Amino acid sequence: MHFKPEKDNNRIYDILITAVGILLILYIIGIVGFMFICNLPFVIALHNASLYLTGMGPLYKFTGETEKEVFSSLYTLIARIFFVIILALVVDEFILPETAVQVDD
Repeated sequence: MHFKPEKDNNRIYDILITAVGILLILYIIGIVGFMFICNLPFVIALHNASLYLTGMGPLYKFTGETEKEVFSSLYTLIARIFFVIILALVVDEFILPETAVQVDD
């Protein structure tokens, strides 16, 4: 397989657009969830969603409130899994492109 810059650039752009799209969707889900399920004001919900999404942990802790703890736990789990997957895709595409397996036709 030969190196084709146009095709590779399109793949990189597709990966970046997909990654940013997934992160924005997760971010919006977090903000809306923290606002409506956890009854937090917008700014605190925004900050909490940012911290959970990047793996830094909560700003506001929910103790003894089951539905809020469940949402917080599920959002953390989903956000971190997707964050790691997206990070792996970007690292694979930008930092380690020479290690990709190439098949000769």
